[in-house]
Amino acid sequence: MMHFRVSTNVSLYRIFGILEKARDELKSIIEDYTVTQVTLDDIFVNFAKVQEENQISKQTSQDENSFKLLQKRTNVV
Repeated sequence: MMHFRVSTNVSLYRIFGILEKARDELKSIIEDYTVTQVTLDDIFVNFAKVQEENQISKQTSQDENSFKLLQKRTNVV
């Protein structure tokens, strides 16, 4: 399965035209396709995921810095 993001400047008519032409030319490769538009729910879920990943990354960085500081203070390698 492949996913593509298409600019909002491209009309659905053009997208379907390109996909139909590709399917006609590549019958053995393209069996079916789907075009969907992003929903507000998709945006929210993606935003929440990015925020969680950033928080985890920030916490990991803080934990690593704390561990390095502890190593320096206790002279443990």
